[in-house]
Amino acid sequence: LFRSRQVSCIDINVANPDLIAVGYGEYEIDCTKTLKEGILCFWTLKNPNFPEKIIRTDHSITCCQFSKKNPHLIAVGDSHGNIAIYNIRNNDNKPLAESKDLEGKHTDIVWEVQWVDRESKGESLVSVAGDGRVIEWSMKKGLEFTELMQLKRETNPNQKDVFGGVEGDKKGGMTFINTGGLSIDFPVTENGMIYFAATEDCTIHRCSVSYSEQYYETYYGHTGPIYKVRCNPFWHSVDCPIFMTCSYDWTVRIWKTKELSEKLVCHEMTNKEQVNDVQWSPHTSSVFASVTNDGRIEIWDLKKDNLNPQITYFDTLADGTK
Repeated sequence: LFRSRQVSCIDINVANPDLIAVGYGEYEIDCTKTLKEGILCFWTLKNPNFPEKIIRTDHSITCCQFSKKNPHLIAVGDSHGNIAIYNIRNNDNKPLAESKDLEGKHTDIVWEVQWVDRESKGESLVSVAGDGRVIEWSMKKGLEFTELMQLKRETNPNQKDVFGGVEGDKKGGMTFINTGGLSIDFPVTENGMIYFAATEDCTIHRCSVSYSEQYYETYYGHTGPIYKVRCNPFWHSVDCPIFMTCSYDWTVRIWKTKELSEKLVCHEMTNKEQVNDVQWSPHTSSVFASVTNDGRIEIWDLKKDNLNPQITYFDTLADGTK
C-alpha cells in the first residue's frame, strides 16, 4: 500500500494521543500533472502493523491537521489545491466538505492547514498554498471561504537579481507580483487575529485577518525559501511574540516581532543542507527541534548555544551511509 510513497505529514489527535494521522504523497509533487491518489491513514500505538482506518483521495496529500475543538474532524490539503474535511467517526470515507468544485479555491499545492480558534467566530480552518493565497474556511453553511491575503513579492535586500543589484531595483513593480506561501502560524496571544506567513521569496510577513491589503511588517534575513514559521507558545507578551523560521539557506532564525532583523541565527557548521521543519518544545521555552535534508534531527537549547545543537541524530542505513 505504501510502496514508493512519501510520508508528507503527520498529526497527533489532541483528545486521544494514541491516534496518529499520516498523509502519503509522491516524491516529486507537481500540481500540473496527474499523480497517484493520496492516502490518509490513522494509526494507533496498539497496532503498528496496519492502520485502523484508510482514506483515499484523488491527489497526493501534502498536509493534514486534527481540529482542536472537535478532534473527530481532520482537515487535509492536497497537491491540486483542494481542501477536504473528514469526520473520522463516520463509517464511510467521504468528506464532510471539500473545495474541489468551488470557484475560487486554491490553484496550487496546499502547503499547510491550521485550525484557529477565533474569539469572535469560534474555530475555523486557515490554509496557505503555492498560489500565494491565505484562505479562511467555514462550514456553517456548507464550505465557504474568505481570502485573508494574497501574498506579494517584496524587494528583498538580501537577494541579488541577475544584473547584480538588489532584487527589484531595475525591474520595478515587484510588489504586484504574487509569491508562493509555504507556511503560516498564529501567536497564542493574538486570539487568532494576527498571523505570520512564510514565503518562497525568502520573506516573512506579519498579517491581520481583518486587513487583507497590506502587511503589518515584513522580515528579511533568509536567502532561500522559508519552509516553516512557528511562534513560541511560551512567549505571552502581546506586544512582542517570539517566532522562528527555517529555510533552504541551511539556517534556523529566531525573531522578535517588533524587530525586523533576526535576533539569532542557528546553524551547525557541518550542516550544508536545507532545514525542512522546526518545532518548539511543548515543555521548555528555549528548546526546539529541527530536521534537515540529509536526515539529521537536531535538538537546540537557545539558553546554552545557538551555533551547536545539544543533540544530533543521524539515521544510519544498512550500507553504513547516514
